[in-house]
Amino acid sequence: MKLIAEPWDIGPGGYQVGQFPTGWVEWNDRYRDTMRAFWLGGDCTRGEFARRLCASSDLFQQRGRAPAASLNLVVSHDGFTLRDLVSYDLRHNEANGENNRDGHGHNLS
Repeated sequence: MKLIAEPWDIGPGGYQVGQFPTGWVEWNDRYRDTMRAFWLGGDCTRGEFARRLCASSDLFQQRGRAPAASLNLVVSHDGFTLRDLVSYDLRHNEANGENNRDGHGHNLS
C-alpha cells in the first residue's frame, strides 16, 4: 500500500512538501513547476532542474527520506490536465462545475 499526501492546505503553514513522516509519498509540485518552466525556457536554472530531476533532496533528504518519497508529476487531477497544459495559457476547466476556479493560475503552460 502507498500513502500519498497532497502536501498543501489552506491557512498559515499549510504548505508542507517534504514534511510528512517516513512511509508517505508526497506530490512534488516543485518538480512540476520546475519541469514546466524548463520546457518553456522560463525562469529555471540548470541547478534547479537537476535538483528536481534527482528527487528534490533539498526537500526530502533533510528528514532522512528516500528519493521515492517524492512523487514527481507534471500534471494532476486538478488545475491543468496534460491536454490543457499544451493547449491553453490559462485554466480551462469550465465543464467541472467549479466556474474555472479549481487549481491555481500559475500554470506555466
